[in-house]
Amino acid sequence: MNRIAIALATLAVAACAAPERDHYRRSGDNPPVILNPGPPPANNLQGRSFTYGCEDLSTIVITEGSNSARATLNSGLDLQLARQPSGAGFRFGGGSSPYEFIGAGTDAVWRVAGKSFRCRLK
Repeated sequence: MNRIAIALATLAVAACAAPERDHYRRSGDNPPVILNPGPPPANNLQGRSFTYGCEDLSTIVITEGSNSARATLNSGLDLQLARQPSGAGFRFGGGSSPYEFIGAGTDAVWRVAGKSFRCRLK
């Protein structure tokens, strides 16, 4: 008796789901698709991320790695900046790169092609 009840319940559930699939076949529409939000984040040994707001209205997310940092700006710019020696705090970029991010504690400076902008940890 229980087997029959379970079989009937299974058929009822399957019958409810079938019309939705048939709708897509008959109408020619494609069923909804869940899009991939993008590639997974790059492997990063330390993986610590910090978000800074700067006086030029840019927002910079710094994700530290062992020898470099990834700087992602709200403008869409995505940079890999090499770690540089720093007396205190941190320093990424500079040298031959026109981009440099220097900071200690909650304050930082974002340098772009010789222009400096003060930033603060959000």
